[in-house]
Amino acid sequence: MYIVGDTGTPGNGERVLPDDVDTLTDMRWEAVVACYQGNIGAVYVDENPAQNSAFGFKEVYFNSELDAVELSISRQALRDAGWNGLSIASLNFQVFTTRDGVCNGCNGGGPGLGDIGGRSDVRDAIFNDFLAEDLINTGSGSGYHRALDAHDVFQQPLNLHVTPTLASAIEWAAVDPAKGTPWRDGPTFNDRISELASSNVAQLMASTFSDHVMPYFTTAYTADNVAQADEFLNRIYGIAFNGGTTPFWTPERVVDADVFGKILGAGYTYTVITLMKNWEAFQDADDALAYDYAIRWIANRPWVVLVGLEDIAAGEVDITGDGTGDNWCVLDRGSPTIDKVAHDFIHHASSASSAPGTTSIPTRISTPSFSSAR
Repeated sequence: MYIVGDTGTPGNGERVLPDDVDTLTDMRWEAVVACYQGNIGAVYVDENPAQNSAFGFKEVYFNSELDAVELSISRQALRDAGWNGLSIASLNFQVFTTRDGVCNGCNGGGPGLGDIGGRSDVRDAIFNDFLAEDLINTGSGSGYHRALDAHDVFQQPLNLHVTPTLASAIEWAAVDPAKGTPWRDGPTFNDRISELASSNVAQLMASTFSDHVMPYFTTAYTADNVAQADEFLNRIYGIAFNGGTTPFWTPERVVDADVFGKILGAGYTYTVITLMKNWEAFQDADDALAYDYAIRWIANRPWVVLVGLEDIAAGEVDITGDGTGDNWCVLDRGSPTIDKVAHDFIHHASSASSAPGTTSIPTRISTPSFSSAR
């Protein structure tokens, strides 16, 4: 695990992560805390270990029950890196995790087991408010807010999937009022989602806590995970999910009979198995503008209607023109016996090829649809 630290000047400092992680960060750093195992770690204050401070890594504690880690470093290490020592608020952090052995040439001249050839070795990342604030509103016409703006202005329903992981990252992204950038404030952004949900403009989908790939977890684990996600999202957004009508977001669109059973076991009878507009696309101002144009066009064409998925499940969408909501038909596709196959994310993670000595895995791409798990 690597904790990348900036002492308040994200435009200055190093970009390359140490230890051959093969990753650049736009939040330039003055110190990186590397935690390898037990009480083994290091603090880098630049890319040259020979020039680093003698002060550094101290102790670490892991707790698997809480999925948590706590570690300590010398305060002097941060002072050596340029921190003024006065306020923690002046520090920015990014957290990255990798598999052990990310080196490019330590394994008999070859890469270690943690090296992912041809790209970054990072397996996961935890973003603090420095990144989350930019995702909310870049200050240059793009950001998550653009999706909310479009649906709010034209009063068109927005079907929205937010994991508790993302919701909490947004909630942590509180902006210092002294910075004069209230439009980047995370709690305010979450409040806006809550307001749109209460007015039925935004309809939030039920979710796992962090989009775990469901075939590889038990029904009991998934049910408990979803219950925690429901409670967490309710606390932040004040919404109550209804297992009979609220659609459940299936992570990574990995679906088979086993996954349908786990969705039912979590208390939900409807799921979404299609890729919709990715929120990350709104980081590009041109993409955000194109989305605005599309929503505006639809809003001004009465023969084209945007609908909320939960409204469909609740039988509140009129498709016969009689002014009364209708129950949409269910297409019974039978119960064929099919092999469990891989999906796009495995091909992406393996750079579209299997490792030497393994068998290639076929891919089946799901047909975009709104499906009932019943």
